[in-house]
Amino acid sequence: MSEILKQVAVAIIGFNRPDFIQLRLQELEKILDKFETYIALGGPRKDNLEDIKAQDEIREILGHKRYSSVKIIQRDLNFGCDKHIPLTIGELLNVYKLVLVIEDDVSIMPQAAVEMINKMILNEADGKSSPVLGISSIARNLFQSHNRWRASRYFSAWGYVLSRTFWEVHSKVQVRASQVKEFDELLLNSKFWKDLSSRKQRLWKE
Repeated sequence: MSEILKQVAVAIIGFNRPDFIQLRLQELEKILDKFETYIALGGPRKDNLEDIKAQDEIREILGHKRYSSVKIIQRDLNFGCDKHIPLTIGELLNVYKLVLVIEDDVSIMPQAAVEMINKMILNEADGKSSPVLGISSIARNLFQSHNRWRASRYFSAWGYVLSRTFWEVHSKVQVRASQVKEFDELLLNSKFWKDLSSRKQRLWKE
């Protein structure tokens, strides 16, 4: 593994779907030895035996010799995706310079994963820290349309690479935004915000 690739992590975000985790590992098996790969599991819901059983099955899958290089991040508590995913990203970017994030219901070819990572490496070399995103098209009625790219219909991104530099800036902005009660008013007074289409504004707020 080259020195540059040692600075890249792949995070597969999961919870209670061992079949999805196995499919993602099978799809990415050819690149598991190129990047540090993690399965990040949100904690089981309180007193939910099905969640516990499913996560035991995931750990059993990871016990196979073919996946010996894959590490697991296990939450004790169920924070929900909104907290679990950013928490995982932040933890990994404290160690690695780049992280590719794939949720367990996203099917992605290893070539696509490598291409996104390579693009982010080139961006970093050029002093650019913007994320590299793989995004499917979205119908006008976002929450009722069928998403051909993933099992869930609620989020159009099927993979994204983030850098430590970007995450540091993003985290600072998040803190500032949470402290400003008039945040929506500030957006409305922003020329950049006004120039965005209603679709882009909706996606940005998500």
